[in-house]
Amino acid sequence: MPPTTTTHDPLIDRFCDHLWLEDGLAQLTLAAYRRDLIGFGNWLRQSQGRELDAVVAGDIEGYLAWRFAQRTQPRSAARYTSTLKRFYRYLLRENLIAVDPTLNLDSPKLPRSLPKSLTRATRRSTCATARCWKRCTPPACACPNWWG
Repeated sequence: MPPTTTTHDPLIDRFCDHLWLEDGLAQLTLAAYRRDLIGFGNWLRQSQGRELDAVVAGDIEGYLAWRFAQRTQPRSAARYTSTLKRFYRYLLRENLIAVDPTLNLDSPKLPRSLPKSLTRATRRSTCATARCWKRCTPPACACPNWWG
């Protein structure tokens, strides 16, 4: 994580207010957006000498490369990319910037996760929810959702 030099930025505050008012996002989600943007803003000021509204496309790629060098997980990199895209699209829509620096930025491809297996309790719950609880009484169950 980049060294913290500021924790308050009017653009980030305005963006988070927009997310809360327009999308009704939860406080933890807003805190994640704020944390990601503050981290990017601090890195941008320290390494490039620019503010959030003066970023160029190469700055974003540089930041993501720096994050990967810090061993950022693929899901975190996808979250950073998503946050930056949404932030800069908002700034463009509000006429606070002239060009979206994330326009040609691709999201990283995430590895597919394996499906989770169902526990016996979950299978029973599924059967009950499907209103087949009368047929799902062990040991003789005719329901295809019951696997022992």
